Amino acid sequence: MKNIIFVEDDPRFSTILKKLLEKSGFNIITSFCDGESFLEYFKTLITYPSIFLFDLELPGISGLDIIKQIAPFQKDFNMLILTSFSDENRVFEAIKGGASGYILKKDISLKLKDTLIEIDDGGIVIEPILAKRFLNYFKTFKTPIKTDVDLSDDELDLLCYLVKGFTYQEIADLTTRTHRSVKYTLSNIYKKLNVKSRVEAVSEAIRLGIISI
Repeated sequence: MKNIIFVEDDPRFSTILKKLLEKSGFNIITSFCDGESFLEYFKTLITYPSIFLFDLELPGISGLDIIKQIAPFQKDFNMLILTSFSDENRVFEAIKGGASGYILKKDISLKLKDTLIEIDDGGIVIEPILAKRFLNYFKTFKTPIKTDVDLSDDELDLLCYLVKGFTYQEIADLTTRTHRSVKYTLSNIYKKLNVKSRVEAVSEAIRLGIISI
């Protein structure tokens, strides 16, 4: 059972979210109604849950601000955004910052379980319009520069699959590797590139001229 912590300021929606998470087989460690309380709690954590779930439109510190603050610690956890409306700019910035995707609150009863399973397996969940925007964003890294980042042939191979948007399990199936092996290798890639998320890994690899699109 995967552990999860969420931050949601609407009491009614928080109740609905708890029920859906439990029904989907997730273990809720705790929840918060504001970002300030969450960040104080986060400082005390020694181990992290599989997934953090944040409302984007929180009072005070927003979900986007939370992501920016905890992203430097991101290694073994994923982050998902909840939002009442499709704010393309803020969602785009949140995913650039390390979030694995977003889900509209109106779609939560239909999409929550599949979305959480997808991001827990290393995927990114975004709408087509944002996928196109990310492609255009990556294309801005046109000038390869010299780099001393030394990636093995195996790491370069997996990085190419990452660029194409495959999840950890899909990469494992396509390369006859184990799921654990894929996660371990991608973790090494992140360390070598000094990044914390797959979006950062892709953009940094393109910026450095390691791969192209």
